[in-house]
Amino acid sequence: MLAKLRPHFSYANVMATIAVFIALGGTSVAAVSLKRNSVGSTQLKQGAVKNPDLARNAVTTTKVKDRSLLAKDFKTGQLPTGARGATGAGGPPGLTGAQGPPGLQGATGVTGIHTVFNSLTAFNSTSPKTETVTCPVGEKVIAPYGLAEGSVAPGPIDGVSLTSISVNAALTTVTVSATEDAVGIGTSWFITPGAICGKF
Repeated sequence: MLAKLRPHFSYANVMATIAVFIALGGTSVAAVSLKRNSVGSTQLKQGAVKNPDLARNAVTTTKVKDRSLLAKDFKTGQLPTGARGATGAGGPPGLTGAQGPPGLQGATGVTGIHTVFNSLTAFNSTSPKTETVTCPVGEKVIAPYGLAEGSVAPGPIDGVSLTSISVNAALTTVTVSATEDAVGIGTSWFITPGAICGKF
């Protein structure tokens, strides 16, 4: 009988038969039944598992490789601050810096220092007395001084006190004043104004 049927099979017959099976079966596809815990890393496409696919707290410490996390993997403030380390050894001295520019020229110092005094003052018992001395032209007073002396022996005289020693604004003249005490000395005396002068 097959021999009789075979000549009647054609391409159209085959395709018609296939169409009937598709129509009867519909477009549904039977789901494949998977065993529990049967899907492993070999069945997953590289990079297929994303953060949303993970359950909350699914990754625990036992699932993290020891020493695999870095400080940048933690939120700021979660890692405790470590103890302060020991001070490191000092570095080698630095190279000598370049020489700086020359400084400004300083002011000219004092030259030609010498002492000037006035020995031509009045020698009498008048009180008070005032005398002056002037530095040579071009020189100025560096330090003033003054003495009140009597006729008996050089040096200060009892009963006479210097009341002032002053220098004028131009620093060229020294003025010395002295007076007898209330009792008086009853004899002649004089004052010697002096100045240490120099050029500056």
